[in-house]
Amino acid sequence: GHTVEVTTRTRWVVGTSGDVTIEGFTMKHAANPGLAKGALTNNGYDNWTVRNNDLSWAHGVNVSLGGATGLAITGNNIHHGGQYGITGSNAALEVRDNEIHHNNAENFDPNWAAGGMKNAASVHLVVSGNDVHHNDWTGLWRDEACNDATYSNNRVHHNDRYGIRVEISDHVKVFGNVLWENGWRETDGHSYQQSAVGIIASRD
Repeated sequence: GHTVEVTTRTRWVVGTSGDVTIEGFTMKHAANPGLAKGALTNNGYDNWTVRNNDLSWAHGVNVSLGGATGLAITGNNIHHGGQYGITGSNAALEVRDNEIHHNNAENFDPNWAAGGMKNAASVHLVVSGNDVHHNDWTGLWRDEACNDATYSNNRVHHNDRYGIRVEISDHVKVFGNVLWENGWRETDGHSYQQSAVGIIASRD
């Protein structure tokens, strides 16, 4: 008397070359593990653009672009990623004008990693003009030597913990963002409000 949906594919798109644009697709449901490559990944190839797509319901991460230069994620609806909507490391990446929302849909342990978007060890990261909301844990998170980054003109709201979290990184610009109603998740029966913007173990 039940309908059971079983996903067997682990990825939607895995790069095998550079100079690729993925545009105008709806992609959902993939059985990728947590903190692995996204269901859509450039697989380390340069000059990838992911534009105007609807990407959702991967078990781990919806989209990850990393290990390369000339990468862009623009104008997408990225939501209900099991752990994250977007990740990327060791990359020159621009993330512009996306809606990033309702990620960590599979309730990954946020003390490990979970939320809207996380980037590590990336240089020249630009995150601008996005609407980032209702993510389980942090909305936008940069960590581990993610240097020379800019977070500008984003709307960041109703995320369970930090709206924007900068951790173990240098030379960060955060300006022109509008943040509200972040950090009110109830834990052990109590609400602990955290900062809209958190700077942790970082410097200019």
